[in-house]
Amino acid sequence: MAACLLPVLAFGQKRFTINGKIGAQAGAEIAYIYNKGKLITTDSAVVKNGKFSFSGSIDEPQEVRLYIRHKEDAGKKLFALRDQLNFFIDPGNITISSPDLLKHATISGSPTTQENITLAAIAAPLQRAKDSLANLALGYQMKQVNYFSEHYDMLLGDSPLRARMDANKAAMKLTQEFNEKTRTKTDSAAYNTKLTAYNNIIGSSIDLMSKTGEAVDTLRAEGNPEFNDPALKSKLDSIKVYQAKMDETGRKFIETHPNSWMALILLSVNTRHGMLKNNLDVKKTLAAFDRFSPEIKATPSFKEELGLVENYAALATKKHKAPDFTHVDIDGKTLSLSSFKGKYLLLDFWASWCVPCRGENPNVVKAFNKYKDKGLEILSVSLDKDPAKWRAAVKQDGMPWNHMDDKGTKDGIANLYKVIEIPTNFLIDPDGNIIAFNLRGAALEEELAKVIK
Repeated sequence: MAACLLPVLAFGQKRFTINGKIGAQAGAEIAYIYNKGKLITTDSAVVKNGKFSFSGSIDEPQEVRLYIRHKEDAGKKLFALRDQLNFFIDPGNITISSPDLLKHATISGSPTTQENITLAAIAAPLQRAKDSLANLALGYQMKQVNYFSEHYDMLLGDSPLRARMDANKAAMKLTQEFNEKTRTKTDSAAYNTKLTAYNNIIGSSIDLMSKTGEAVDTLRAEGNPEFNDPALKSKLDSIKVYQAKMDETGRKFIETHPNSWMALILLSVNTRHGMLKNNLDVKKTLAAFDRFSPEIKATPSFKEELGLVENYAALATKKHKAPDFTHVDIDGKTLSLSSFKGKYLLLDFWASWCVPCRGENPNVVKAFNKYKDKGLEILSVSLDKDPAKWRAAVKQDGMPWNHMDDKGTKDGIANLYKVIEIPTNFLIDPDGNIIAFNLRGAALEEELAKVIK
């Protein structure tokens, strides 16, 4: 592991230069740099005699993707270009060289890239073994799900889930009809009617898939032989072993590389995963962040990631004051979070393009209809960039509550609440305290039943 150690990193605004050389016979014309962390940042350079260069300033290593447009790629969009290379920009001089395509390139002058390559090589055998087992396990799981789908009437009796399965089977016929007959008729009223029905079906089906999985898990726990294949259990147990080995490899790397940018990335990924699962060990995580060198601690990304953990820790106390904000709502009226004081408020972050969000909306609608007369309010904040699609989704999903978007605010409402993924929601009590967060599926109604009498 000693080879993975980075030299002392000194950040702040530092200059970098990238000099590239690609075989002239490859027909390269233009090179593009796309910053994976900042979606709008793209730079380009003309390739002349197989050579190109980029330069600039960075305050920390940046993960980027390099594209080369060849003569035969004329007219293609950036992401359709076949010749691509991922690497990290570090301060200093970076050299990229290939006899033909970027996939054959060698990179020098980027310690973070070399460290990433080394880490990937360490994890690769474990990842391959885990993926192989996962593919086999998926086959067994699909057999069980298919058996459930074919025999759910026998397995479920007269349960509410059986009624939903029946309704879904009929609804999927409408889905097929929509796909086959109406998708081209974008200007017709019939199309818009079917589009609304289609989106509702898709959202309901996503939720139903989750319920089906839960039902299968229950049947397995009850000992039903159709759902207790020893071969599947063996593979799932083995997957856990490989995942534990991968987790341990990452943990040791983080502990022994206090001045490593890749260590910060690994810790950030693990931290965000724990926050989304609501099972983050805050004490251990804060200790891991504290072990980093002063140079790493001075970077913007370190401060941002540490801030997310501190925010999560405050939320976990369930008495965290909800930050106030004021913005215009979907109707152009000024609305503040504090205007909901005295009521329970679900602050919901979503977007029309977010499939899990659309799948969760039926649960939110159901909860709202059940508790709206008992003092529940909802304020949905959309991360959409297209106002028309946002408004259409609100109408299609039948969301009769307060709405606003995240555009036009000084720092962004989502940023104010440290939202790292959608859907995300916060339940706020009448005194303005956040008392629960990330309530999805049945968990939303269960929490509301506890606090709203």
